[in-house]
Amino acid sequence: MAAAAPLVVQEKLLLPSIGVAQEFISFKNCSMESEKYVCIRETGAQNQVVIVDMAAPMSPARRQITADSALMCLDKKVIALKATTAGTPGDALQVFNLDTKTKLKAHQMPEPVEFWKWISATQLGLVTASSVYHWDIEGAGDAPVKVFDRTPNLAGAQIISYRTSPDGKWCVLIGITQGAPERPQLARGLMQLFSIEQQKSQPLEAHAAAFSTVKFAGRDAPSTVISFAQKALKDGQVVSKLHVIELGSVPGGAVKRNAELFFPAEFADDFPVSLQISERFGLVYVVTKLGLLFVYDLETATAVYRNRISPDPIFLACGSDSTGGILAINRRGQVLLATVNEPVMVPFVSQQLNNPAPSFSAAAAAAAAGVVRRGQVLLATVNEPAMVPFVSQQLYSLAPTFSAAAAAAAAGVVRRGQVLLATVNQPAMVPFVSQQLNNWHQLSSSAAAAGAAAGAVRRGQVLLATVNEPAMVPFVSQQLNNWHQLSSSSSAAAAAAAAAGVVRRGQVLLATVNEPAMVPFVSQQLNNLDLALSLAKRGNLPGAEGLVLQQFERLFGAGQYKEAAECAAESPQGLLRTREVLERLKGVPPSPGQKPAMLVYLGVLLQKGKLNALESAELARLVLAQNKKELLVNWWNDGKLEASEELGDMLSAAGDKDLALKIYQLCGASGKVIVALAEKGDMSALQAYTGQSGGSLNYLQLLQQLMMNNPSGAVSLAKMVAKQSPPPVDVNTMADLFLQRNMVREGTAFLLDALAGDKPEEGPLQTKLLEINLVTNPQVADAILANGTLTHYDRPRIAQLCEKAGLYMRALQHYTDLKDLKRSIVNTHAIDPQALTEFFGTLSADWALECLKELLLTNMQANLQLVVNIAKEYTEQLGSGKIIELLESYNSYPGLYLYLGSRIAFSEDPEEHYKYIEAAARTGQIKEVERATRESAFYPPERVKAFLMEAKLPDARPLINVCDRHDLVEDLTTYLYNASLLKYIEGYVQKVSPQKTPKVVGALLDCEAPDDFVNNLILSVRSLLPVDALVEEVEKRNRLKLLTPFLEHLIREGSQDSHVHDALGKIIIDTNNNPEHFLTTNPYYNSLIIIDTNNNPEHFLTTNPYYNSLVVGKYAEMRDPNLACVAYKRGSCDDALIECTNRNSLFKLQARYIVDRGDQPLWDKVLGEENTFRRQLIDQVVSTALPESRNPEQVSVTVKAFMRHELQAELIELLEKIVLNNSAFSSNANLQNLLILTAIKADPSRVKDYIYRLDNFDGPAVAEKAIEFGQYEEAFEIYKKFGKKVEAVQVLLTHCKDLDRAHDYANKVDEAPVWSELGHAYLEAGQVPDAIASYLRSSDSSRYLQVIEACTAAGCYEDLVKYLLMVRKKVKESKVDSELLYAYARVNNLGEIDAFLHTSHQANLQSVGDRCFDEGMYEAARLLFTHIPNWGRLASTLVRLHRFQEAVDAARKANSSKTWKEVCFACVEEGEFKLGQLCGLNIIVNADDLDEVSEFYQRRGHFEQLMSLMESGLGLERAHMGIFTELGLLYAKFRPAKLMEHLKLFGKRLNIPRLIRVCEEQGHWKELVHLYIQYDEYDNAAHAMIAHSPVAWEHVTFKDVAIKVSNVDVYYKGIRFYLQEHPELLADVMKAMEVRLDHARVVLMFRKEGALPLIKDYLMNVQKTNILEVDEAVNELLIDEYFEGQLYNPPFCMLLTCVDLMFVPQVNEAVNELLIDEEDFEGLRSSITTHDNFDQVGLASRLERHELLEFRRLAAFVYKKNLRWKKAVELAKADKLYKDAMETVAVSGSPELAEELLRWFVGANEPECFAACLYSCYELLRPDVVLEVAWMHKLMDYAMPYMIMAVKEYSGKVELLMSERKEAKEAVQAQADTMKQAQAQANSFQMLMPLALPAPAADPAAAAAAGYGMHPAAGFGGAAAGFTGQPGYGGGY
Repeated sequence: MAAAAPLVVQEKLLLPSIGVAQEFISFKNCSMESEKYVCIRETGAQNQVVIVDMAAPMSPARRQITADSALMCLDKKVIALKATTAGTPGDALQVFNLDTKTKLKAHQMPEPVEFWKWISATQLGLVTASSVYHWDIEGAGDAPVKVFDRTPNLAGAQIISYRTSPDGKWCVLIGITQGAPERPQLARGLMQLFSIEQQKSQPLEAHAAAFSTVKFAGRDAPSTVISFAQKALKDGQVVSKLHVIELGSVPGGAVKRNAELFFPAEFADDFPVSLQISERFGLVYVVTKLGLLFVYDLETATAVYRNRISPDPIFLACGSDSTGGILAINRRGQVLLATVNEPVMVPFVSQQLNNPAPSFSAAAAAAAAGVVRRGQVLLATVNEPAMVPFVSQQLYSLAPTFSAAAAAAAAGVVRRGQVLLATVNQPAMVPFVSQQLNNWHQLSSSAAAAGAAAGAVRRGQVLLATVNEPAMVPFVSQQLNNWHQLSSSSSAAAAAAAAAGVVRRGQVLLATVNEPAMVPFVSQQLNNLDLALSLAKRGNLPGAEGLVLQQFERLFGAGQYKEAAECAAESPQGLLRTREVLERLKGVPPSPGQKPAMLVYLGVLLQKGKLNALESAELARLVLAQNKKELLVNWWNDGKLEASEELGDMLSAAGDKDLALKIYQLCGASGKVIVALAEKGDMSALQAYTGQSGGSLNYLQLLQQLMMNNPSGAVSLAKMVAKQSPPPVDVNTMADLFLQRNMVREGTAFLLDALAGDKPEEGPLQTKLLEINLVTNPQVADAILANGTLTHYDRPRIAQLCEKAGLYMRALQHYTDLKDLKRSIVNTHAIDPQALTEFFGTLSADWALECLKELLLTNMQANLQLVVNIAKEYTEQLGSGKIIELLESYNSYPGLYLYLGSRIAFSEDPEEHYKYIEAAARTGQIKEVERATRESAFYPPERVKAFLMEAKLPDARPLINVCDRHDLVEDLTTYLYNASLLKYIEGYVQKVSPQKTPKVVGALLDCEAPDDFVNNLILSVRSLLPVDALVEEVEKRNRLKLLTPFLEHLIREGSQDSHVHDALGKIIIDTNNNPEHFLTTNPYYNSLIIIDTNNNPEHFLTTNPYYNSLVVGKYAEMRDPNLACVAYKRGSCDDALIECTNRNSLFKLQARYIVDRGDQPLWDKVLGEENTFRRQLIDQVVSTALPESRNPEQVSVTVKAFMRHELQAELIELLEKIVLNNSAFSSNANLQNLLILTAIKADPSRVKDYIYRLDNFDGPAVAEKAIEFGQYEEAFEIYKKFGKKVEAVQVLLTHCKDLDRAHDYANKVDEAPVWSELGHAYLEAGQVPDAIASYLRSSDSSRYLQVIEACTAAGCYEDLVKYLLMVRKKVKESKVDSELLYAYARVNNLGEIDAFLHTSHQANLQSVGDRCFDEGMYEAARLLFTHIPNWGRLASTLVRLHRFQEAVDAARKANSSKTWKEVCFACVEEGEFKLGQLCGLNIIVNADDLDEVSEFYQRRGHFEQLMSLMESGLGLERAHMGIFTELGLLYAKFRPAKLMEHLKLFGKRLNIPRLIRVCEEQGHWKELVHLYIQYDEYDNAAHAMIAHSPVAWEHVTFKDVAIKVSNVDVYYKGIRFYLQEHPELLADVMKAMEVRLDHARVVLMFRKEGALPLIKDYLMNVQKTNILEVDEAVNELLIDEYFEGQLYNPPFCMLLTCVDLMFVPQVNEAVNELLIDEEDFEGLRSSITTHDNFDQVGLASRLERHELLEFRRLAAFVYKKNLRWKKAVELAKADKLYKDAMETVAVSGSPELAEELLRWFVGANEPECFAACLYSCYELLRPDVVLEVAWMHKLMDYAMPYMIMAVKEYSGKVELLMSERKEAKEAVQAQADTMKQAQAQANSFQMLMPLALPAPAADPAAAAAAGYGMHPAAGFGGAAAGFTGQPGYGGGY
């Protein structure tokens, strides 16, 4: 049967159905790299690529791409394109991401790529004629990497496949070539297997191959295998095999398996084209060209199934990873998907696999047995050559299983050699066919089927084979199952296709594995149990349950426990993964050296997937026992374990609470989830969980439970409860629970969290928290106070407790009285100094000083450092003066020293510095005094000096520092000299300040110190002291002679100090001690001093290098200016020398000095206009100084100075004297240049004379200067003199502007450069012919661009042709050729153009053609565009030439929208409508151009032609919505009769909004309605039908539209429309709309129109519908409330009431009104009873006056419903409806009404009614009243039953009261006992600790129930508030 087939074939896609033409369905145009995408290249006029996403195959994407090949990536929307570029060898490769529209990579291959394929998601395999490359799309490099070379056996083969192994170590290349000569149709398959690691290839013969990984039995790791299928001709025999070979070097040898591929006779030349492997099922799929599908087991190479899945050739196939099947494409465009039928596969293999060729055709069997077609009587003999192969290959083990008797019974066959009449054994035929032939339903011919059904004859028998007619139909229907789908075709191929499960051609079939049928098929049909079991395990398929159980029991019974464990673990669908199997495996004793069976079992499961709950718990037990919890966590994170409560318990016990919580949640253990969440402290999650589970939390119970088991969890829970607002349990109560169990630490933690908000109302709790910890653990209290989170506690109380607990710092922080502060602050031994220091920052300045005094007074020695530290910290607040005063008041100089020592570094107060120096001195800190005096800059020097002199310190250095720094050296020297501290004087001048030795010497001289001491002191310093200052000090005291030894000593030491020599000279002069000797021998004297001796000072001035020339010169200037000039010259004192010479008129001396100096700044100074002596100086320079000079540099500097100051006339005078007067510089070229240039600038009249007289100047340079100054003739003469002809002609052309003179000069010199320059000038002057003539004489082509531009502007194209022909010989430029072509066109020389085009050129033909076209030279443009060719521009040109047919042909070749439009419009303008239509068809396929074409036609009135064009466009392959829409618009405007037909035919391809607008404008109302409906605008459709009903309205259409409108107003407009125009159809239309109508509004509308009877049926129906909805809602509410324990839900009831009022009242009133008018009291009662939303009182008032009794009875009923009992009873009594009256009273519950009715019955003499009333109103009547009335009116007999019942009732009530009273007494006693127990428990807790805050009052009963006693009313132990009642606590405060 079909359901039992192991393979399922489904129709997936038919490529022609999505617009793919048949010619593009080929191996060259199609690609399918994976199951995700199919890619088709369409070539033709417009190349495009069709991308089919198999997830949405009916919505293909089409992209305009031109490529030779296109491949979609395996899993991404990435496309790879290959194309050949003209003129470029090889192929261009590009990869694009279609989502991001970016190019990922591109590369130009140097050789063509014959085949390529995606080998992974990021790599492409490229096969060229010689090699194979890999191209990594995401790699760094752009070029593919070569992997290997092709083997020779693949030379010339067509490559059809390339694969790589999963590990990337193996590659296989497949190709096919023409078959052998004897069988050319059988293509030869060639394969190259390449190892990347070994870099070796192996050539083989195969048609298809694929890699996979298989875990073979006995192997620890999976192996890489290659499977390949071959069909080859060997020794004249066709060998067809499938090979499965293990790759690589494997210990023990590689696995090699093979199997036969059975091809029926009619498929003799068929061969495999694709081999795919299902990793999911471990199956090999082999697809052949003619559509056969072979299925083999991968591990064993066992045949599983064969079928023909396509009647047409298959050329592409790929694997389907998602289904485990394959996809294939055939020539018809079918995309086929074949997958495993999972439920059938295992049974099929297990039962049928003994027939390994299940699909061989009956034709083969018939051939083997020698049976011929139906009805013939033949001699049937054994076909001896075929018998053995048939039995061995086709029947395998099936034939031996047939017994002779079975064979005879099945077919009536007798033994060999018999000649029999063979007839069908009818009773045995059907069983034989159904049981033995099983899978022969795939026979490929009717004759073979007949032969099979009739029982093919065996060995040597001659039989009459006839069809068993009764058995044939059952055989076909049951065995061939799907042959009922055969078409009328009688061919064998058609029958085979039908038998293979392929439906009509052109359909896309999805062939998938039939999972439920696969295992049964293999086990039952193929009878291969091992393969069935293997498939079931590998693919987790059903159908092998019995086989697995048998295998497990066999292994377990044989003691093979490891194998049994593996069997159980691998059982398909978890068959053996049960508790029983686990227990059995746990009970197995472990074998030595092997793992326990349980570990093997669990290990296999962990490798395969996820464990179930039992297995997870068992694994956790084993792992946790070994303390390896991290393994368990990893497995859980990997999804290997299943949650269970047992697993959670184990993990919780192991300490992993979070993971345990996750497991509890997943397995639904709500109780444990709550406890875990509480322990975790996740309140939000806890509340969310309990809310979801529908329960509520008992926090007290949960808290008590956690206190006993998990104190930390209890704290977390209490914290969470306290954070709720409001907390469900009082915070104080929870705190007391902790304290009652002496859980102070936990209670503290809880209170700290609960009081984190620091609210004022929490003050008592804060006090309690601190009191508890101050008594029990002061350190904790200290930490709490340090945290500062509590601020509202009782601070005085806590301060006292802190002081008592020894927390003096905390006490200080809480005390507010100075007395308390002083008492506590003296305990400095127990206070942290830093904290105490910080505390002083909180005190006022006065209190702080008082406390500091207290500290000093109590223990100055111990507290001094602390006081100083505090003073340092708070100096700004307390004031340094007060602190100093405080310390001085206690004579604490050490304190003062310490305090000021911290401030001295940054204080600028002189008093503080003085006090510090004083304190340091008084405390003996001499070094600090020395440092302060040395470094401080703020002490008062006079006071410090006086204090130090007074103190007389043993070390004088502080005093030295003060006097030295503040220039008190004289006082210091006097003090030290008088104190005989001479060594300090020596030390001062030698080490401290040698520079101040002159002052010390002066002071010593004032003190009349001995000369020896002073000399020795000076000599000890020697060169360190300033000689000038010393000389000044000594000279002031007239003791200069004293320095003689010192100066002589310096001279001997070689001193060069001028002061030394000056001083010594003065001494020599003063002593008149041989000055002549001094002047001649001493080089170091000061000239200023020695000049006074009147001894030849000039020698000194010129020879002494050490004196100061300026000083000496100034000294000598007043005596002899010449000597001063000598001194100034020696020292280069320019300013002083010039000033001196100017003042003394020494200009000759000055001129010589300046020329000698050669300094430009000096020249600038003296030649400046501000120098009044400039003229005198210039005269001396020209006349004397410069002529005397022989130094060229001096001349150069002087000339430059003159030039810089623009002294042109003076410079000419100077140069003429130098150059023209035969001086040493007469022939100097520079001076000649300078002379001419100066003349050019200053005196042009001299220039020509200089040009003629001078020959050694730079002519070109001078000529340029002459041009610059406008002296063009002089420049022309210079150029002529120096032979510069080009420059000369340039002067004539550029500056003289004389073209004629230039032309004459050019003729004279006749040189090409000159003619070129002349040509340039002509060109610039616009004389183009002359310019061209000049260029031709010079053969100059350099300015051809300018010439072309000038000729173009001037129109000189004849001259331009000549010029360009000359230029073209020298310049090979595109511009030249282009302009030459254009010039030919301008002179209309078409012949030259044609000749030019057929020669080699570089012209830009497109540009020239465009220019010709733009300028109307269409013939020339036609020649150019034809030659290019540019079909678009050619078409435009031909249009201009009115050659329309040729223009159309050109446009067709151009295939451009713009060109088509141009040609089309031109044809239409000229009336060539056929050609215009031909063009228009190519335009309108582009939606963007459609409107333009339409508008063009319509503007010119060609409406019919436009519609004809659009109608022709409908049939185009690329017809789009715009064409259909535009045609609709045209029909609407110009041919309305065809509009509706067009709308109906192409409704889904129209732009409806556009058509709607046009139909509205044109008044096509019926069509408008149709469009509105198509566009889902039902409101507008209804409006249109109402507004234009004569044309647009149709009843059925209106009903369909009405139920879909969104605006409810449309309903009422429609109702009015029907009421006015079609009242007979009103009921029908309202029935359709009733669910959305506002019924009250409808009633009001029809009541207003007086037409309520027309809608009675509607009203009745609506009334029933609405009340039903309300009732159902109410019933549902009541049911929910019952189960939830609620009695009433006001919001929901109110909602239902509103709903009822909204829908029903008006409808009910209208219905009731109609029923009254019709006098239908039964209908009215039903309406009133069922629907009560109406004006009931008004209805009752109307009914009580009705003439009919039943209506008056209904009035009473209405009054009764409205609780108007009295009115209802009166109406009932009036109409003698006594039963109704009694029922009304009973319902009312009113005793007064009951007694009144009872008395009325007595008064009316109705004793029977009296008795009935007693029964009906029993609950309302009082017994005494009844007894009184009965006794008075003698009705005791009627009343006696009532009295008996009343007595019985009252007796029962008395007994109940007595029982309840007894129970109450017992309850009171139990409560008293409970109170006593609570009191006892509270008293026991009182002894633990005192509490400041009493616990809140609790319900005694609740407390007793919770296990806790009652607290006393006032705290613990009956104490008053606080601790005052406790002895030993707080008694002192």
